[in-house]
Amino acid sequence: MQRPPWSPPPGSPPPGSPPGGGGSAPWGQPSGPPGGGWGGPQGGSPPGFPVRPGPQPQHRPPPQHAPPRKSGGIGKWLIFGVLGLVVLCCGSGIAAVWWGSGEAAKIAPLKDACLGSAVAVAPALGSTPGIQRVVAFERSGSTFTSSYSLVSTDWRGETAETTPLVLCAEPETQELVERCSYGRVLRGDATLERWGYRRDVRLVEARTGRVIVSTTLRGTPPLACPETESFGRSSTERRYGTHVGVQEIETVIGPTVRGSTGGPVVPLPTSVPAPVAPTPMPPTPMAPAPAPVPVPPG
Repeated sequence: MQRPPWSPPPGSPPPGSPPGGGGSAPWGQPSGPPGGGWGGPQGGSPPGFPVRPGPQPQHRPPPQHAPPRKSGGIGKWLIFGVLGLVVLCCGSGIAAVWWGSGEAAKIAPLKDACLGSAVAVAPALGSTPGIQRVVAFERSGSTFTSSYSLVSTDWRGETAETTPLVLCAEPETQELVERCSYGRVLRGDATLERWGYRRDVRLVEARTGRVIVSTTLRGTPPLACPETESFGRSSTERRYGTHVGVQEIETVIGPTVRGSTGGPVVPLPTSVPAPVAPTPMPPTPMAPAPAPVPVPPG
């Protein structure tokens, strides 16, 4: 026998009735006002249908979305720092170039003194007491460019109108001072070469173009050839002296720069002693081998 489907008990309101008329309610909750619903006093459940406790309806707030995460904070500041450093370096370089070009432009007319021409805007030598300002130019091809490393700051001029002296320097070159021979080794003749540095300079009076000093300056020579020398893979070793620097230049032009203190300007000699001629080092003689000792017959 088939069991009929479940149906509400007699007298109960049909499903979907409005509130107050005994309408339906969720499972396990009393329906309608007290006294109504599925029969039984105060809206109780009908006999044989116990009330099952169920989840109470709760009000759920709308979902809260997390704020967007800020990414790349450190990277952003790193990029800004790099850009700032680049701007600072470029700005410093541009400022240095601008400053250097501005200083070079102030003394540019004095370059003609190195090319054999007089500079009319330059002051006469000795027209002002004290140090006679000087600027240096170094040959570059067929012309001369300003150089700030050949004259100290205390003597350097700033403008053509206040600088009576011009130092004209040729490019620095090397010269062989001495070659010392130490005999023959497996790879050839053992030779030690001493090389030095030289530079030709001229000190010119800018207003007249007169050459006051014309000489050759040399740096400190290398050490002398020792009695014995060690050779590596090459049979020729070289030793070098020091470059021609401010000290050598100021030794030559110093009397002229400081000479105008009320008296005449003292020019310097126009030549310096030539380097020492190469001196070959004789090989160290070897001691003779001892004579064999005769052995008496036995």
